[in-house]
Amino acid sequence: MPRGFVQRCCVALLVLALSGCATVLDEDGALAIAPYKIQPDGQIVIETLVDGHGPLNFAIDTAASISVICDDVRTDLGLNVLPGPQITIQGMVSSGQFPLVDVASLAIGQETVVAPRVASLPRDTDAFRGIDGILGIDLLERYAIGFSTRSSVVRLYPPELVSERSYVGWRAIRLRPEYFGSSGAAVFVFDVEIRGRKVPALLDLGAGFNLISTTTARNLDFRPRRPPAAEEMSGAIESTRAAGRLRISKLSAGSVHWYNEEFTVLEVDLFDELKFGFSPRVILGSRMFTRRDFIIDFARNRLLVKTSMDST
Repeated sequence: MPRGFVQRCCVALLVLALSGCATVLDEDGALAIAPYKIQPDGQIVIETLVDGHGPLNFAIDTAASISVICDDVRTDLGLNVLPGPQITIQGMVSSGQFPLVDVASLAIGQETVVAPRVASLPRDTDAFRGIDGILGIDLLERYAIGFSTRSSVVRLYPPELVSERSYVGWRAIRLRPEYFGSSGAAVFVFDVEIRGRKVPALLDLGAGFNLISTTTARNLDFRPRRPPAAEEMSGAIESTRAAGRLRISKLSAGSVHWYNEEFTVLEVDLFDELKFGFSPRVILGSRMFTRRDFIIDFARNRLLVKTSMDST
């Protein structure tokens, strides 16, 4: 082996060791570990205590600006609505005004959040079937969130534990926070490549399915299959009808790839209706991610994906 090659390798390894850039993720450093289950519609649900009551089933939703509890659950627990103005919550196809709830604490595993912001919504759509509430981005972004398919648990890490390093065996996808509405809430977008074209995609773990707008499907030369009669897609506030289905043979985000993913096409152009002020053209739901380990590192705006578990 050439001497120069050995020297360069030694220098690279020394720099790596000194910088602490590459390491193995310290799973023991998690603040909380909670088992999760996958709903029939694909939602990721974890057990949560509200003011010590529960366990209750709350879905993780990276596209929800605020955490939510269903009206009937709030009533059963005897939780009071806070006085003052209601807040605006933007749904997939509409928005509405809803009250905040007087919640003293919300606990996930060993971690307790004191006085979280929680809104109360009626159980009017199938999005709340089998769940008691939603964990929104305002609560989730306090942590780095790790999902393990091997042990079916969610880990809540202190942000600095994950953000200060890179990790051997994980690929990073850069996330772009996009802010919308008067609350300044953020959702997270990244570019995927479909048929050689870059398409902005919204990361939405609250959706158990992948969505694509009619305009995007047409621009990418897809011919959707007709959906089952009267198939509806439910959001937290209202439902809308599906216009078709299609299968995308390959999507890529940098060096991370997904294969043979199903998408639902909607009659409305999702993002024109949402009026977010930016233009992602697809929504990537939880089914895209629950076949491999991943971590959402909010502090560094990145998604870490385990390389050894690529979908095939």
